[in-house]
Amino acid sequence: MTSPRDARIAGALIVVLAGGVVWNVAYLQDSPRDRRRSSIPVGVHVPLPKEKSAAETRRSSGPMTLSLAALIEQSEAGAQQAPSMPAPSGSADRAANAETTQVAPLPVAVPAALVREVQSALAARGYQPGVADGDAGPITRAAILAFEHDHGLPATAEASDALLAALRAPGRRVTGGARWQNPTEVATGLVRSVQQHLIATGHLKGQPTGIPDAPTTAAVRTFETAHQLAPTGRISAPLVARIQQSRARVAAGQ
Repeated sequence: MTSPRDARIAGALIVVLAGGVVWNVAYLQDSPRDRRRSSIPVGVHVPLPKEKSAAETRRSSGPMTLSLAALIEQSEAGAQQAPSMPAPSGSADRAANAETTQVAPLPVAVPAALVREVQSALAARGYQPGVADGDAGPITRAAILAFEHDHGLPATAEASDALLAALRAPGRRVTGGARWQNPTEVATGLVRSVQQHLIATGHLKGQPTGIPDAPTTAAVRTFETAHQLAPTGRISAPLVARIQQSRARVAAGQ
């Protein structure tokens, strides 16, 4: 027969077991609500773990020699992540200029001996180029342009072997004037200088064009008449010489 002491011990064990069951149910087990909250709803995208690259897999597995494919993969990843460095200041401008800028050819120097022969030949033909000193100044160029005008030659206003040959060859004057399809810069510059003086003195209106058009021809003829020159209407050595004299007087304040 069980003693009272054994009964008390048995009762205490039952109470302890019952309390453990209640604790487990109340605090350790998930409630139905918690289980519903932790479940993943249908249709919600859950990202999968990121797949490791071949290089990362090889690195995680231990030290080993990188293959050619791994090196290529690393170099491509570095190229994508590396920030672009700005070009040095002025480098883009220099590159653009190097592509677009063209160096103008230097003018070919005419030998003084050739210029002297041209001047002598012009003087022999009555074009008054001044002293035969080998210096192709404005008066000599105007004499050349007048000869080219009278003989229908291309407008150059420059001494050359072809011009010297034309001066020494017999030829008759023409009425069409010099050919201005492709004039040289020397020729257009000489005409422009004359036009500037004619505009300043009121003989010509407009802007200097470097082309001896009809208004320029009429203005030259008017200037020649006003200064006791033969009215030819073309650029000539006497015309340029008189313009230089007029400019010298204006500069001197006379």
